[in-house]
Amino acid sequence: MITYHNEYGILELIPSDYVDISTILVATTPDEFKFDLETAEKIALISENARIQLTFGYPNLKDAIVVHHTGPRTAAVCRIHRLEFTSGVNPREEIELHAKREPRILV
Repeated sequence: MITYHNEYGILELIPSDYVDISTILVATTPDEFKFDLETAEKIALISENARIQLTFGYPNLKDAIVVHHTGPRTAAVCRIHRLEFTSGVNPREEIELHAKREPRILV
């Protein structure tokens, strides 16, 4: 079990088998691992994207999965075991506020 918690809430993930990241595709991931954009926003706020990657399917952008990394090439698709978003904020608006506060580096 992988657990994250902060002022936004609690997230518990159950990873599947760890494999080469190149083999992970949203299209071939079972539905029990998939979720929508609003859930992805909550996951991003609670986890702060630490060692995880949120991935969306194409062309169906309503399907998302969360991938936990153990290294640059190894990861596992995770099932959401528990997601409690206890903050009263709107997840999308909170992410937009974070984006505005963080400095941007132009190359």
